[in-house]
Amino acid sequence: MSIEDLKKAFTFPSTAPAVPTSDHGWFGPEHEELLSGLLGPQTKVVLELGSWLGKSTRFIASRAPKAIIISVDHWQGSAEHHSTPQWKALLPTLYETFIKNCWIFRERIIPLRMDTVSGMKLVSQHGISPDIVFIDAGHDYISARADLSNALGLFPNSILCGDDFLWPGVGQTVTEHVRANIMKAFVKQNVWWKDNPAFAHMKGGVPVA
Repeated sequence: MSIEDLKKAFTFPSTAPAVPTSDHGWFGPEHEELLSGLLGPQTKVVLELGSWLGKSTRFIASRAPKAIIISVDHWQGSAEHHSTPQWKALLPTLYETFIKNCWIFRERIIPLRMDTVSGMKLVSQHGISPDIVFIDAGHDYISARADLSNALGLFPNSILCGDDFLWPGVGQTVTEHVRANIMKAFVKQNVWWKDNPAFAHMKGGVPVA
């Protein structure tokens, strides 16, 4: 199995969904700083865990013009999305809006509509080793721990980073992995990254202890 097999199995629809586009998302300057120094023409595969409406997906695709982006999300929203009215209103067409937003990059995006752990295992089973794994999925401790543990185990050679450190579940997960000497990590505002020379561009990062 290969990335081409995965791409054939998980394709965009033949026509764009009849829904409006939306620029909604949580992707700010610290996310751009984190990812921009990693992405370029040399980037081949990026695994994105959690995509929402594709704001980060489109940034990755635009900054890595030759890369395949594997976007894993069940597109059902998390608990906080269901309890917040303006976010809950987006859920019925969340996947369709993601597809519409990312339509111009459809030849390079593989949408895996499933939970993140299942998606990671499927990617690994296809013999794919991503250049970068960007974790931006569940905020609760159980989900965050499963995402990080599986990413470390399945893709030990990948550059690893993520969002939402300020959410208690995510921060606890990253901190526990550091204290267990599983990895070294740094944090800046809401983003974090596993220690790697690829993050030399990140100034002002604080070691997670």
